[in-house]
Amino acid sequence: MAGSTPAEGYASCCEAIATMDLRPDLPVITAPTLAIAGADDPATPPYHLEQIATKAG
Repeated sequence: MAGSTPAEGYASCCEAIATMDLRPDLPVITAPTLAIAGADDPATPPYHLEQIATKAG
């Protein structure tokens, strides 16, 4: 699916979320949530996911 996305549309989406930071909203998550990251995931490396997981409610 990502491979069939037009490059211009993909670039526009990346630009739209480039400065998005939802970490302040993490404490409102009350549902049990499984947070998974991969060692080779450049978008959300394990140390970022650890911060996300520990700040969620």
